[in-house]
Amino acid sequence: MTGNVCACSRPCADAYLCRDCTTQLHGDLGTLAALLPELDAALTRQVGRGWGAGARSAERPLPYDTRVTPVHHATLNHLAYWLGRVAEAQGMVQPGPWNAAQAALDLQGLLGKARLLPDAQRLADDTHRHAKEVTRIVDLAPEQWYAGVCAADTDRGECGEHLYATAGSSTVKCRCGAEHDVEERRRWLAEAVQDHLGTAVEISRLCAVQFGEKVSTSAIRGYVHRGRVSVHGSRQGAALYRVGDVLEAARLATVSADEWRATKRAGRAAV
Repeated sequence: MTGNVCACSRPCADAYLCRDCTTQLHGDLGTLAALLPELDAALTRQVGRGWGAGARSAERPLPYDTRVTPVHHATLNHLAYWLGRVAEAQGMVQPGPWNAAQAALDLQGLLGKARLLPDAQRLADDTHRHAKEVTRIVDLAPEQWYAGVCAADTDRGECGEHLYATAGSSTVKCRCGAEHDVEERRRWLAEAVQDHLGTAVEISRLCAVQFGEKVSTSAIRGYVHRGRVSVHGSRQGAALYRVGDVLEAARLATVSADEWRATKRAGRAAV
C-alpha cells in the first residue's frame, strides 16, 4: 500500500495531513492561543461596561472595530467544531468548558488524532485563515489606529468602510476614494467616547493610540485622588472612569503645566 497523500502532495501514510502541514497547523494553533486573550479583552470592552456601554449615537457608529466580535465568535466556533469532531471520532468526551485560547491549546494537543480525519486539510486551511485574521486585528495598534467608519456619501449610499490611520499621518483615505482629516477624526472620536466607561489601562491606551495623547494610568489615579475624576463602578475588580472626565482632566493638567512654566520663565526674566 502506498498510503494517503496530503493536499500538498507529500505522503502521510494512514493520516490525511502530512507532518509538515501538521507542524504548520500546530504553529497556527499556538498563534491563536497566544493572541486570543487580547481578542477576548477587546470583546469584553465592546459588550460589557466598557466602550460599548452608554449612549449610542443614532447617526454614527461607536469608535471601535466592529469586526472583533464576528472574528472572535467565528474562531471560537471553528475550534469548538473541530474539538467535537476529534472527540466523536475517538470516542472521547469533548473537553470544556474553556475559553478560546484554551480551546486552541486543547486542539493543539490532539493533532495526532486530528490528522487522521479525512477532512483534516480543511482543519489546517481554516485554522491558518483564522490565525491570519486574528493576528491582523491584534497587530493593528499602535502603528495604526482605528479612525471610525468612513460614512462618506457614495453612489451606493453611505460608505460603511472602517478606516485605519497611520501614526503621524495628517489624512486617512478610504477605499471608496473619500479622504478624511485626521484631526477632525480625532475630535469626532473624542466626542463619541465622552460618556463611555473604561479602566485606567484602557483609557490610557485609548488616549495614546486614538488621540496621540500621553495620559498614564498613574496620572488618571492622580486625577481621582485630587477629585477631578470620579469612579463609576468597577469591572472584574478594576475601577471604571468616564472617558470624557479623564480627557478634560488631562487637558486642564496640560494648561496648568503650561501656565506654571510661563510664570516661571517670567519670574526668571524679571530677576
